[in-house]
Amino acid sequence: MELNESFDRLVALIREQEVVNWVVDRIEERTRDNLVYLAKFAYMTGLINKVDIKTYLGVDSKEAKELVRQWYTDHRERGCGTC
Repeated sequence: MELNESFDRLVALIREQEVVNWVVDRIEERTRDNLVYLAKFAYMTGLINKVDIKTYLGVDSKEAKELVRQWYTDHRERGCGTC
């Protein structure tokens, strides 16, 4: 899936769950960094799973696993609200 399609689908999912106000600053600009941020937010709030991370970000299983590891490390070090 290309960046714009992934971005649109992920934003739509976040909007459907009515939590877009938590990431409104990240949906204005379609960048790879913002897409990863939105994927992190969606994963950490239970909106998507590891398979979805692979789909939205176009990464393989190893890369998805490493991203999730980084996200949990970040969460442990800085607490909730870092995504």
